[in-house]
Amino acid sequence: MNKFVTKISNSDIRLFYCINDGIKCTILDCIVPYITNLGSDMVTVLTCLIMIIFGKNSLKIAGFQSFLTLSTSHFIVIF
Repeated sequence: MNKFVTKISNSDIRLFYCINDGIKCTILDCIVPYITNLGSDMVTVLTCLIMIIFGKNSLKIAGFQSFLTLSTSHFIVIF
């Protein structure tokens, strides 16, 4: 079974490098890092704060709940 897993793993790695080296797009190479940063904790916290400050009723509540959950999660992970 170990040889089978090794063979699959090696095939996956070769396929990854084939796709990674074969598909190039300079426009996406410039844009994708910024899109990736949209998932960062700073952007998420900022989005929650914007929802709290500018949101109406249920949006404000959702922003507060999201901010509280995110803060608690970060606190647990850090400490």
